[in-house]
Amino acid sequence: MIAPARRIKALNLLERMKRHEMEDDLRALADLNARIANGRAERDVLKDRLQSETQVTEPGAMPYVAGFMRAMRDEIAKVDAQLEDLGRQSDALDDVVRERFREAKTFASVADRLRDQQRQAAQMREAKDNDEIALTRWQRRTG
Repeated sequence: MIAPARRIKALNLLERMKRHEMEDDLRALADLNARIANGRAERDVLKDRLQSETQVTEPGAMPYVAGFMRAMRDEIAKVDAQLEDLGRQSDALDDVVRERFREAKTFASVADRLRDQQRQAAQMREAKDNDEIALTRWQRRTG
């Protein structure tokens, strides 16, 4: 069996590793969320352009408006598809972060429980030693 002090050190190391992995994943998640925000902003700009640039009053430009509208809608659909993909990636990474956090907390709680057990054992040994000292003193006085 592994000594409790070594187990605690190992659990602390595992906890730190999980926290570092979680921090890396959080950075990747922040990057994904930034890309999602940029994609939404791009989509909003495209929608605004579609709305404003299709308000044509010149009869000569009318044949080109339909093609422009189709191209803009296709571009908006492409951005929406990218946003969906990024959203799925973000959700999956969010689940990974949650799992790493849960694992790190598990390691920490087990290490805390082992430390408490060590502390209780030390207190019991100290109490036993104090009892023996008191008994020895009492025996000397009465003896």
